[in-house]
Amino acid sequence: MTTPVDQFGHGETAMKKFTAFVSLIIFTLCFSAYSFPVEPKGHLFIIGGGDCPESMMKKFIDLAHTFQSGKIIVFPMASGVPDKVGPEQVAELSSYGARSVAYHILSREQALDPESVNLLEGVGGVFFSGGVQSRLADVLNGTPILTKLHELYEKGGIIGGTSAGAAVIDQHFVRRKRHNRLISLVLENPNTTGIGIDESTAIIVYPGQIFEVIGQNNVIVYDASHADVDIQSFQPVSGHNLSMHILKPGDRFDIKTKTVNR
Repeated sequence: MTTPVDQFGHGETAMKKFTAFVSLIIFTLCFSAYSFPVEPKGHLFIIGGGDCPESMMKKFIDLAHTFQSGKIIVFPMASGVPDKVGPEQVAELSSYGARSVAYHILSREQALDPESVNLLEGVGGVFFSGGVQSRLADVLNGTPILTKLHELYEKGGIIGGTSAGAAVIDQHFVRRKRHNRLISLVLENPNTTGIGIDESTAIIVYPGQIFEVIGQNNVIVYDASHADVDIQSFQPVSGHNLSMHILKPGDRFDIKTKTVNR
């Protein structure tokens, strides 16, 4: 069977990587079937890649400082050179005012060790650097430290990331012309809101699942929840009455009601 993603040119292999990461960090914390006992008190800070303006990163630091000790942990495992990216990210956050920041390059074996959760004791924020999202999935999926990250978000911490560290919400969105693959995902999963974030732009997901756009460019939202979608084997996909929102910095979107709040 030809998938809608293949028809849009995204490719089966890339789709498998995308799907594998759905069980992982940023997106699952708020939008998957993961069950929180109560409404999470934390924030998600999802950056579309590219240059991260100082004002944007300072907002991440400010939110991290509001929880526990305010310490920030950087996980650079998505990068092909994590031992280079980790120190660079630490230096950047420190220069913007982070009181305490460190990086850790976790192996799969370390992440599976129950003692690994001690890395997150007292932490106010966690930041995932960019690279290849499947590297993060390979290390973190199904581990005690991933469970601890969910708990951190539930209790009030901030989880952030850029590019691959922000998947599966789509990143580099306008710059790399990724409309087709996000449309195909939304058509295939019409109850899921598709969010495309451009470079040098981020969304902050607040408690209550309302997000705000910050940074320099746009965020695109696709909603197929009320669309008439037709997906058949070996046929082009069709979808009618999809909703599309183009958001600018300062705009807010309610994920529960799928409405723009200005």
